[in-house]
Amino acid sequence: MSFRSRAARALGLVLLFSAWPLTGCAVGAEDDLDGLKTGRKDGGTLDSDEEDTSAEEDSDSSKTDTGSSSSDTGSSTTDTGSSSSDTGSSTTDTGPVGTPCTALTSADCASSITDLGSVSGDKGSGTKTASGSDSKFLRIRVTEDDSSLLSSVDLRVRVTLSPSKGNFDLYLYEGKASGDGGGVECATVKASSTNATGDDAVSLKWGDNRPIGGFDDSRVISIEVRATDTVCADASWSLLVEGNK
Repeated sequence: MSFRSRAARALGLVLLFSAWPLTGCAVGAEDDLDGLKTGRKDGGTLDSDEEDTSAEEDSDSSKTDTGSSSSDTGSSTTDTGSSSSDTGSSTTDTGPVGTPCTALTSADCASSITDLGSVSGDKGSGTKTASGSDSKFLRIRVTEDDSSLLSSVDLRVRVTLSPSKGNFDLYLYEGKASGDGGGVECATVKASSTNATGDDAVSLKWGDNRPIGGFDDSRVISIEVRATDTVCADASWSLLVEGNK
């Protein structure tokens, strides 16, 4: 073989072997591209007959969970159980109904006293009466009428209070003897009766100090009828004054 023939053959072999690696790289690149197309997201590879269901799974998770979207309105109804006001105490207690009894003072004794006149304290059996339905001041003059020079008769008077409805107490005040200046007493109680039921009766007596000489032992007796109840509606009483008894 000539030199030129051998050179041409060698050049052909060089070209043949230099082209073979390029063909292998092309095949590998195509295989790699197919592998990228069929690769799983988790790093694995899929067979050609496996379906990629990750998109479906993603689409399932894209659905919003609306299980808690309905608001709990269980407490929406307001409890009005206490809306009704308790008016049980709306009626005012005004206490006893009727005319209240009068509370008298010593000033009333001096200004609004009722004069019953007089009875003898040492002679005869004179009487005076009165009635009422509330507290009241009255007065009676008990006179000295026995003028015998040889006798000394004490002066006496009895007062009886009889309530027919309600309760009243009896108080007597004794003024000075006329011979000592007289007058009406309204402050110092001489005698009293405060029975809860029935009559109240009080008797007074004082001596004939100067049977001879003309000293007058007559006295004014103040009488107080005092109501003990709060209300005097329909209440009533009667009073009896007896001289020389």
